[in-house]
Amino acid sequence: MKKLSVSFTLGKASEPKNINLKHNMRKFIAKNVDRSKIDDNIIYINEDVEETYSKLFDEAVAEYNKNVSRPCRQIKNYFQHISEGKREEAYYEAIVQFGDINTAACGTESGNLCKKMLTEYMNDFINRNPNLHVFCATMHLDEATPHLHIDFIPFYTKGRKNGLSKGVSMKAALIEQGFVPKNPKANQLVAWEESERSAMEKIMNSHGIEREDKNAHYGHMTVEEYKNSRDEDIFLKKIEDKLVVTDKELDQKEVRKLKVEMDSLLHENTHLKKEKDSPYVAFFYSSPEKQEFVMDEIRRRKIPIRETENGFEAKEIYKPVIREIENSFKSVGGNKRDVLRNDIDRLLMQSDSFEDFLKKLQALGYEIKKGKYIAARPLQSQNFIRFKSLGEHYSEQALRNRFTNKQKFEADIDQKISEGEQKKIDITVLRVMRFYTVSFKKGGAAMQKNS
Repeated sequence: MKKLSVSFTLGKASEPKNINLKHNMRKFIAKNVDRSKIDDNIIYINEDVEETYSKLFDEAVAEYNKNVSRPCRQIKNYFQHISEGKREEAYYEAIVQFGDINTAACGTESGNLCKKMLTEYMNDFINRNPNLHVFCATMHLDEATPHLHIDFIPFYTKGRKNGLSKGVSMKAALIEQGFVPKNPKANQLVAWEESERSAMEKIMNSHGIEREDKNAHYGHMTVEEYKNSRDEDIFLKKIEDKLVVTDKELDQKEVRKLKVEMDSLLHENTHLKKEKDSPYVAFFYSSPEKQEFVMDEIRRRKIPIRETENGFEAKEIYKPVIREIENSFKSVGGNKRDVLRNDIDRLLMQSDSFEDFLKKLQALGYEIKKGKYIAARPLQSQNFIRFKSLGEHYSEQALRNRFTNKQKFEADIDQKISEGEQKKIDITVLRVMRFYTVSFKKGGAAMQKNS
């Protein structure tokens, strides 16, 4: 029985190298496109992404804005709000392909069969994924192999207490579709991607083709990671083909240009092979400020890492760069952290519940980000500060424990005052303690800290 590989890779809107809507619709034509075959491409859906956002979310945004008292907190443009934020991706793109250039090239019998199977997959994708709104979908037949570009907006429909009744979230969208995370490595995204590859396999099986798992060891990859993981002979084949020409066909200037391009690709491929073989190294810091600084700079430089409970892990090949970042750290910006600590201490005393405490922080001008680690962004600051980075007494669980202890302390004082009144003993000290507790809670007394 014939075998073909399956390729399902995911790109994000925030990574321009991964998604190019103009390229998908051939408003921009790359060098690898055969211009004579552009009319062979199939366009399934072509909607403007901002208009699609308006159609999907305008009603939920209007409802949300009605319940927001402060105009500065209202959402003027939801697409812009998501695109400029750091919590969610505005949209995603799946690139889907059966086989490769050696087994399913465009124009061959196998390539034509893959074209048919991709159309089947496209139709089933929409039915399988009610929480992934496809706004752009096309099949490219003017490149080496037939493949799909499916651009979609993930959304949830189950309302949230402090947010939109319908909004953008890949995690929530997949959970609503039944993909429940088991652990960080087997999360809803990994389960969904594997489900899509299984759907591809079923389509192949219906046409008498078995799945060839030659890329199974790659695991979960982005579009960029997939491109970088191709074998060296395939990776270099196109550029080598360009050089198999005579001097009559190319002048010396073009030959030199192609050789430079090939040297560049060889250098890049060598780096990618080293990165692939490089083991992970653990990084952690006693200074929370330094750890936040290093991680922010690593994200800015787009160095791949995976977070751990005490820090993060990165490939050893990036160790010199990370050490360079560490050495550039200077203990600056501590004032904002000190102010946040003081505000947390003060507002925790004044709040009736943990959620009330977060609302008071928001009223003070902080933007709150919930997730695995709760964080706050001060006014006129570009970066969020994770509570746990402020010290061991400021993690979410530590703050909740402090709040619980505060409630118990207040209840104990009230009980002792009541017992003292019944027994007619001196409770002056207890009344003073209660007075200051109430004063702190109402904001009438300042909290003093040792310097």
